[in-house]
Amino acid sequence: MALKNYYACLGVAPSAPPDVIKQAYRSLVKKYHPDKAPENPFAAAHFTEVQEAYVVLSDSKSRAAYDRERWLLGLHRANEALVAITPEWVGEQAARLKDYLATLDTYHMDHALLRDYLLFLLRNEHLSVLQHDPERRAALLSDVLICVRPLHQAFLPEVLSRCYLLAGTDLGMKAQVDDCVAARAAKAQSERMLPVLVVCIAVLLLLVIYLLVRH
Repeated sequence: MALKNYYACLGVAPSAPPDVIKQAYRSLVKKYHPDKAPENPFAAAHFTEVQEAYVVLSDSKSRAAYDRERWLLGLHRANEALVAITPEWVGEQAARLKDYLATLDTYHMDHALLRDYLLFLLRNEHLSVLQHDPERRAALLSDVLICVRPLHQAFLPEVLSRCYLLAGTDLGMKAQVDDCVAARAAKAQSERMLPVLVVCIAVLLLLVIYLLVRH
């Protein structure tokens, strides 16, 4: 399992002192506690992530152990500037993935890795911060559905189920996911029929050759 970015979860820099971490935690609790955001279906899951991050970063020993693990994984080389989970940031990550896939030979890429990154983009805390930003929600869905096009059929269901969660009650967005599901189902059907078609053509050619040889 990839190491979670607790600093990004709380929206603080890795060098943030304890009082800044506590202040960020209290601010997020006010915003994402399920009782404070009953209209946000992802608030509870987001709140759980915030609590988990605070438990680790508020204790000096657990924070030191977490920082050592980050260092061992090479995250210490990353930009130490503040990286908070915002609608803008989530949208930027999706756009970067879309642009990156456009440069790849998608037939030979790591489909499991693509699935994992798409699920990362569609995590509950990311969907939570997008609840009140319909334009960026729509843009994220559009980018994700483009990225889904080359994804292996076996990895589709869990990604598309998260797309439906992103769409929420928006009928237009749900229709986009429905169209994607229908298109992929048609593609899968065509791929299943292709071997049968090849065999039929081969048999027909052999029959024609046989008839020509006889005459």
